[in-house]
Amino acid sequence: MGEYLSAHGLDSHPFEVETPLQMKNGTYLWFRMRGQALWDRNGTAIRMAGSITNITERKNWEEEQARLIANLADARDKAETTAKARSEFLAVSIISLCTQLFSFHLEKSVSIFKDVNSV
Repeated sequence: MGEYLSAHGLDSHPFEVETPLQMKNGTYLWFRMRGQALWDRNGTAIRMAGSITNITERKNWEEEQARLIANLADARDKAETTAKARSEFLAVSIISLCTQLFSFHLEKSVSIFKDVNSV
């Protein structure tokens, strides 16, 4: 508030601040303070009007939303890692099966070729 009053002088821009304030019981609540000062010709603030609104619920919701978004991003990353590992496993398994089938068919062909040639 002091910054607002000293920086503005005759300028009539309103101020708006969101800040936590400590309550008598030691807990903190979030508040949004908005206001406007009225200055005299010398640039001294002579009157102020404004409001203060408890925005704790909104701030808590924003924190919860940020936490959920972070959890969602983490879950997405884990799912992508799992899908990549599964794809790699399947690719290796398919190559292994194809190699085994090719080897089996090659052995069978060689065996048939030997049988035909031995007659």
